Amino acid sequence: MELADLEVGVGLRDSKAPEAGHLVLAPETFAGLMDQIKAGELNL
Repeated sequence: MELADLEVGVGLRDSKAPEAGHLVLAPETFAGLMDQIKAGELNL
């Protein structure tokens, strides 16, 4: 996974499949996602 600090938020894309596109999340949404990942709340 690749992350980018963009003016409009945080960009995410799959580094193994960059042609698949990307997501842009608001900083608050990204922070919430990271909290959920750290807490083991997601089935990743």
